[in-house]
Amino acid sequence: MNKIPVLKMARDLSQPFRPVEITELDGAYHAFIVRYSGDYIAHSHSADEFIYIMEGMIDVELNDKTVTVKQGEAILIPA
Repeated sequence: MNKIPVLKMARDLSQPFRPVEITELDGAYHAFIVRYSGDYIAHSHSADEFIYIMEGMIDVELNDKTVTVKQGEAILIPA
């Protein structure tokens, strides 16, 4: 059992859109930390996606609806 220095990892990210894996769960689920900047290309996943905002904010667009997610908030995006 090891602690994961998530805040330090976040501060050390210098390049946007380059995910760094934090951990893997049950060989099937992965947790990543990512720095975003500007617009992000629309995409889809085969599984649900959970996003937690550590700093700043994002606008998530899905099915003609936009949700603003701010620092300290999270959103679960269905596959």
